[in-house]
Amino acid sequence: MAHTAEATCALCPLNGHCVSSTHCTCDPGYSPTSGVEIFDSQWTFEQCNDIDECSPPHSIYCGLHAECHNKEGDFTCRCNPGYALISGATEFKNASENTCQNRIAKPPTAGGKEELQEVVDQAVSDLANKTLWETGEKREVAATATRVLRDVESKALETALSAPEQPVLKVQNSTVAIETRVVTNNCSEGTKIFSLNAQMNSLDIHCRDIVQGNLPGPNAVAFISYSSLGDIINANFFEEMEEKDRVYLNSHVVSAAIGPQRNISLSNPVTMSFENVKKIPRSKRAFCVYWKTTEEGSHWSTDGCLLVHANESHTTCQVSHLSSFAVLVASRRQVQRQPIIPPANTF
Repeated sequence: MAHTAEATCALCPLNGHCVSSTHCTCDPGYSPTSGVEIFDSQWTFEQCNDIDECSPPHSIYCGLHAECHNKEGDFTCRCNPGYALISGATEFKNASENTCQNRIAKPPTAGGKEELQEVVDQAVSDLANKTLWETGEKREVAATATRVLRDVESKALETALSAPEQPVLKVQNSTVAIETRVVTNNCSEGTKIFSLNAQMNSLDIHCRDIVQGNLPGPNAVAFISYSSLGDIINANFFEEMEEKDRVYLNSHVVSAAIGPQRNISLSNPVTMSFENVKKIPRSKRAFCVYWKTTEEGSHWSTDGCLLVHANESHTTCQVSHLSSFAVLVASRRQVQRQPIIPPANTF
């Protein structure tokens, strides 16, 4: 059924409105059948269809113990059964608003390390599953990588938070390694910086960025390293530079996440040290990137990433947010064309 938004407006499809006397656009949360954002009102075939934000390529992430639920023209996040928001509300909009807490008391578990090993084993299985990656479509490969990265982060944090009596958990196998830390004292023991290590890579993060305000219960940080994921989401997924064939990935892919509330912005910069896959030639230069996800898809980006130092064995980066990260290498001439990010405040 068509409708007019104003008396002088063109006739537009349901869930659309006019932008002029002759053209229409779809309302927020809807997309036109033709893919043309502003379309002629005479296009009688045009329809405004609901966007499913909970499915690829959007796949809205709601954080730990929660799922995205699509609804007409919009979406919402809800805690999983057995969990509830601290505020008592039933819905929220994104992962940064997630305070889902377990409302069913559970006895302390001694299986934290074993459960984390299962997370690692599942990640290795996903990375080795060729049917996940052989779609041939770059956008689909990127979406799958994003899902795997988020799933591992969520499960690692969930495991750590379910076993707060084990403040440090560390497991690995041939291609994936995870270390988690739990903070239960609201940074009262004087430890300002926590250092986590995985596969010769390291993370230094301020305690105040792990402890999130006045949230009750423990807080956790997870640091994950993938030695083979870089073969899948390689330098071909870096879109900020020409001559991409001269750019290559020279580190493991690592992820850093905090919970239970999945804030990604930080009050203090995080320092990461990456083991170089191979020595960087004098004619080349390293630069730091993160896995950026937008409505258009996922790719490597330099936003918020600063190269601090590089030597024969390691490259050190400083970042202003949490995500997944790596080190790329290109010719010095190419890297000089990249934007220079000023150093962030030190700890």
